[in-house]
Amino acid sequence: MEFQMTCWRGMEIRHPAGWELAVASGPEEEPGLGRKCTFADREFQRLEVRWRELASEPKIEILMEKHRKAAQDLKVAGRDMTGLPDGWQGFYQEAYQEACQKQAEGSGQGKGKDRGVVVRTARGFDIGEGTEGMGSRGKAKGEKGEKGEEGKKGRMLVEATMVWPTGRDVELERRILMGMRPEGRKGTRLWRAMGMEVELGREYDMVEMKAPVGKIEWVFSRVARTAPPAQAGEGGREDGEKRDRGKKGEKDATVSLSRLAMPKYWLDGPLRDWVAGQAPALADKLRQEPCEVNGHRGEMVLSEQELNAWANWRGWKQYRLDVAWLCPVEERVYHIVCRQRRRDAELSLPESLRVGCCGAGWPGKGCGADAPAGAREGSPV
Repeated sequence: MEFQMTCWRGMEIRHPAGWELAVASGPEEEPGLGRKCTFADREFQRLEVRWRELASEPKIEILMEKHRKAAQDLKVAGRDMTGLPDGWQGFYQEAYQEACQKQAEGSGQGKGKDRGVVVRTARGFDIGEGTEGMGSRGKAKGEKGEKGEEGKKGRMLVEATMVWPTGRDVELERRILMGMRPEGRKGTRLWRAMGMEVELGREYDMVEMKAPVGKIEWVFSRVARTAPPAQAGEGGREDGEKRDRGKKGEKDATVSLSRLAMPKYWLDGPLRDWVAGQAPALADKLRQEPCEVNGHRGEMVLSEQELNAWANWRGWKQYRLDVAWLCPVEERVYHIVCRQRRRDAELSLPESLRVGCCGAGWPGKGCGADAPAGAREGSPV
């Protein structure tokens, strides 16, 4: 059976390719439940994964006892699971949902152990050493966490619920559980779902996701930090990166990535003309030039737009960098937009940004290549 990997908000989940992502958590956690991803096939919900960080060791046995009691209250058969991968505990019970029974009876597997089953499993993960330098509450090693600890090792509780309409597939269960873990890159986070693959620094978080017909768009935001005071010899000015951070709490940079399908039906001219037309009508184009992304020819446009009178008096403008390319293998157009309020025109894509295309794994041929030379931080457009 073909498997694929979904990475979402710090969790890696390997699952059958036919189980598609149906629900994915937004930036806010559900109180007491954490984050989740739900996968479904053409008929049923098949897998739900929930995860949340904890300050102490998760009490897995308490969870299992709740599942046992729930099965008793429903008067359905259930038992503890054995033979699970290391660290996992589980409980399974018969499912008497009408839909499951109907499919089971139609397949001739509606009796005995082949009746529909719901499997509930849980495991605690170390998110200190296990995530390559990530400390408590997602802080990088050396940064202070919420309670001021430096690099304190935290724990993550992961709960996985699987639905088997016509009976358990024990080997498939094991394979799914063995492929589930906290994502462990140092300093960056991998986002992989819906046919898109993005690696970006952990200072960015996904704040919006759109999926209209023929298009997928992810929007990431970096919250501004307070710029440090000018050092001696700087003439009282804030230079370089210190200068573009704005006020504390503002969204000082956003990066959006779009993947557009079927360009042969809507891209009725050169890509360079389409990219140039994406900037706001009131924006002034500063530069447009060709570039190369993942081995494909692309186009890059830098534009600026005035803000309000107060910002203009202080020398601030809204800058926008558009980078787009057509992947001939996938027959998709990829479009990156970076926006930032700055006092200069040296806007560039984040150094950590990687975007995969060509349908290969991550990393792989044609995937994870650098964004355009000249569009990186430290190398102004």
